[in-house]
Amino acid sequence: MDGTDHNGPRTGKLPVPVHSAVRRLEDIQAHQWSLAREIRHNWRGWLGSLAFHAIVLVSITTITWTVISEKPFYIIDPTLMPPPPELVTEPLPNLFPEGPEETEVEGPPSLATGGDRPSIGYPGLDDTGLPDWIGRGPLPDGRGLGGPPGDFPVGRRLKKVIDTEYRSLDVVFVFDSTGSMGGILLEVKNRIRQFMKVITYLVPNTQLGLVSYRDKRQYDLDDYEYTVKFVALTRGDAAGLEKLQGFLRGTEAYGGGDIPEAVYEGVLTAIRNSGWRKDSKKIIIVFGDAPPRPEDNGLAKIYELCRNWHRETGGIISCIDTTGGSKLLDEFSQMAAGGGGQSSFLNDERAIIRQLVLYVFPKDVAPDVEQVYRDILGSKEDTILQK
Repeated sequence: MDGTDHNGPRTGKLPVPVHSAVRRLEDIQAHQWSLAREIRHNWRGWLGSLAFHAIVLVSITTITWTVISEKPFYIIDPTLMPPPPELVTEPLPNLFPEGPEETEVEGPPSLATGGDRPSIGYPGLDDTGLPDWIGRGPLPDGRGLGGPPGDFPVGRRLKKVIDTEYRSLDVVFVFDSTGSMGGILLEVKNRIRQFMKVITYLVPNTQLGLVSYRDKRQYDLDDYEYTVKFVALTRGDAAGLEKLQGFLRGTEAYGGGDIPEAVYEGVLTAIRNSGWRKDSKKIIIVFGDAPPRPEDNGLAKIYELCRNWHRETGGIISCIDTTGGSKLLDEFSQMAAGGGGQSSFLNDERAIIRQLVLYVFPKDVAPDVEQVYRDILGSKEDTILQK
């Protein structure tokens, strides 16, 4: 080598690199983020993210459309239910300016031919739809022994009541749906088929309605959803039963506030809005665990409402106290007394459907109805999942 330093004179230090403006611009561009470059290098991840967000958007749109397009059950807001005039001196017709809703029927089906009974049969039932110990003669266990078909005192008594008083039957359940009623409502949801199975076999021309009440807005501010909602009287066929169960599925035990509830509004809705048939046997059964609201002379009004309806239409109002205590709610007792019905408390929520069945018929045939209940249902219990 010639000893010449081609990089300049030696100074003992490293040379300072010199960059042009073009080189600096290229470095800046190389470190800048580019969406196109990112998508090109990670296209699988971007495609997955796009698919996920599209699915979420479609789901939200579907749910929103379902909610806004679903037809709700009737809900009565308290602002639409002004209190009726003082009931102490007013006869029932004055409470209903347009009169109770009634529907004419051509006539009930004949029990002898089965009428509109469901096509499916159940063991222990003859062609009249009554248990065999009512409609037939001697049986292995001795019931009916010693006489013509149905010649068993219990069978004769119940059949006479059905033939004379229950050619057509309208029953409306009025029930508390606040939070404390959770267990009872679950049983009613699960076993409403039991009720319809027993009642429609005894009285084929049966309709059932439901009224659910909670409390007025001013007393249930935090949890308020509705005061009263209802489904009008519906025939006890497959379509009617599905409608009733749909109402129950959409009714949750929730809310509540203070102790008294809107019992008066519930009973008033049952009387005014159920669509009672003109010549039917009319029965309202109220069950809950709290008394009616006492404000504005509320207790006197509900007692008078029950008395007037019973006196003017022959309808029956019975009450079941589900508090589980040993003393019946005095308010329920007085409502039933005025409505010509029965009252009791229920300690076992699993017996609610049995109690409702028994309350449809007069007290003196309760043992007969109890026997029918056992014969029809046997040991297997219907639920919503069992057709």
